[in-house]
Amino acid sequence: MSERNILRTFKSVLGVVGAEDYTIHALKHTFASRLLKAGTEISVVSKLLGHADINTTYSTYIHVLNDQITDVMTGISKI
Repeated sequence: MSERNILRTFKSVLGVVGAEDYTIHALKHTFASRLLKAGTEISVVSKLLGHADINTTYSTYIHVLNDQITDVMTGISKI
């Protein structure tokens, strides 16, 4: 199956569900963000994404990690 056929099928499915503005890259980003929010180690996420260097993953998803820190600190302040 060619890249062009995969993209064509992907776009067709998006049209059926009414989400035409998404890209395959957006799905990858959502996947990684959800894994991190679920507590998956960043090294595991990095490997799943195929990043050669964990720093690539870290710098791309630092905002997700910062949100987790904020949530933890908010929870601690309520104790």
